Amino acid sequence: MSLLTHKRGMAAAMPRWRRPYREGAALLADDYNSTADIGSALMQARQYNDDNARKVAEFNRATNQFNATAANHAADENFGLNSLLYGRTKDYANARDAATTAASAANSAAR
Repeated sequence: MSLLTHKRGMAAAMPRWRRPYREGAALLADDYNSTADIGSALMQARQYNDDNARKVAEFNRATNQFNATAANHAADENFGLNSLLYGRTKDYANARDAATTAASAANSAAR
């Protein structure tokens, strides 16, 4: 006798008033399995979200580091260019003052 036939025979032999309890037990078992499956899915979703959050945090950290390095490089370049501009402006002002002084001395000598 196969197991399936044996179970069917037992179900048929079981009094009618006990059958709902057996069906209720099956529903409870299905509910327990569904709850376990939902819990497993939630755990997987949480793990997936945690992994993505970790990847995003690492990407943002690397981006911030790159931006800070680029900003420092730009500040260094700007400082160098400003120093060069200041030096040239100072040289131009000194040359202009020297020319004005020479012109004033020439005018004074001519009078």
